[in-house]
Formats: sequence, C-alpha cells, structure tokens
Amino acid sequence: MCMSKPLKLNFIKTGLLTLVVDNSRLGHQKFGVPVGGAMDNDSAEIANWLVGNQPGWPVLEINIAGPIIEFMDTCQIAISGADISPTIDGEPVNRYETITAEKTSILKFGELLKGCRAYLAIRGEWKFNGWMDPESPLNVSTISSLNSIEIIASNNFVQKRVSPKRNFNTDIKLIRVLHGPEFEWLGEEVKERLLNTTFYLLPSSNRMGFRLTPNLPQIGASLISSGVVPGTLQITQDGNPILLMKDAPATGGYVRALHVISDDMSQLGQLQSGDALRFILINLSSTLDNAAIQ
Repeated sequence: MCMSKPLKLNFIKTGLLTLVVDNSRLGHQKFGVPVGGAMDNDSAEIANWLVGNQPGWPVLEINIAGPIIEFMDTCQIAISGADISPTIDGEPVNRYETITAEKTSILKFGELLKGCRAYLAIRGEWKFNGWMDPESPLNVSTISSLNSIEIIASNNFVQKRVSPKRNFNTDIKLIRVLHGPEFEWLGEEVKERLLNTTFYLLPSSNRMGFRLTPNLPQIGASLISSGVVPGTLQITQDGNPILLMKDAPATGGYVRALHVISDDMSQLGQLQSGDALRFILINLSSTLDNAAIQ
C-alpha cells in the first residue's frame, strides 16, 4: 500500500510538551552540544521498529498530557512507552503494535496511567526544518516551534508487528551505577548515604537533569569545569544531588560522584515528579565478564 503525496499531520492540540526527538546530535559534545534524543530510548526504538523505520529515526515524545493529531492521509503508526490512554476516533488503541490510521482519523491521548513519556512513530522519512545539517531533523523541538512536518511514505506498509510491553510499575527503581571520577572525594558518611538512601524526583526535574531529595551532607568541594554526560550524578557543595539527563550540558563544575550505566537510562526516562529510586553500585569488571559470556 502506498501514498501518492507526503503525509501531513494536523495538530489540533499540541499537548503539555510534545517534542520531535532523534539521535542527530550524537558525537557533537566536543562542540558543547548536548546529546539530546529520546529520554526513554528503548521505547523510541521499539516504536520505530514496529513501523519499519530505521533506528534513531525521529519520533514524537509525548509528556504526561498528549496532543490531538489528525492524520491527513492513511498511514502506519505505533505507540510505545507510557500508557496515556490513546484512542483513535474514540476507540482505544493498542500500544506496542503496528496500527493503520485512516485518512482524517484523529488520535487523542487521555489519562496518564503508567510511566511519564509515550513515543509515537509514523512510518516514512520525516522532513522538517533541519539543525546543523540540512538533511538532519532538529534533535529536540516542540511542535509549536516547527513550521511543518511532512512524512515521505515508504512505497509499502509493513506487515503488522507486535512487541512485548515494557513494565512501568510504581516500585522504587533500582538504578545501577559506577563510581564517578570524584567518588573518593566524598566522606564516608556521604558515600554511605548516597548508596543507602531512597531518593525522590523533585518537581523542578526536567530533560536537562533530575533534582533529587533528600539532600546529602554538605561536601564543600568543587572542581574546575570538567566533562559530563547523561547519567552523571553530580553533587553540589551544599549536598544537592543532580542526575544529568539527555539535555545535560557538556561540562560542569560539581563533583561527579556516580554514573548510571547506559542500560538503565531508559528506566529513568519514565520517572515523574515524586517517583523513587535507589542507586546500586556494581562492579564494572564483573559486568563486562557477564556480557562477554552472554
């Protein structure tokens, strides 16, 4: 099945924070550019696979309260990540499977049931105003800031695909970490509390970083601005823990106490204000040995 013209999306409502995200900024941190991309990359990749798109292709990242979208042509879509009660023309939509959305059908999102961010993939090549490269989509862009979105459809639709649903329960998330470069700067009390405290996300958390509570004891240490990446846990001089996320800066001047392993970053992307997490220190050599055996 094919379409003779580019698919147009009509945003009747843009939602709380609906973003276009992809992986086009990878490799540009040396220029001070954040990594960016999907907060829950695992869910974004599943959505793209369900519609037959390439890994890292643009998707819509839908935060807590979703948009209302009218599809101006028939297309294939898939929704993964958080459960925000999606419907098409009033009928519930199955997440984690390939769906055909008919021309003029309307996709809505309702109550947030689990997780924080949903991902909408649409089969085809996305075209809109570029960033850094005329052929590269803007890495993080709100829908309202884009002049237009066109999706050049592939010649054929894929056969229906289904993926297991990811579990976003409300239990305390156990996040695996490694020592950061300045871990040994910390006093024994700070180390003990860092690895034995249940932390909660504060409302001031965002894509740049998660601010956590409770505070740790004051450490009174700082350093010359040094490299940081998503997953770095910084501690301010006053003991405020800040977990850097996808839009983190390339450098920072706070103590880098821990670093989250890449496999656990997508879990963090589904947390919202008030959710709980604990850090579990792992041994890097044993982790690498287990990976080699598998």
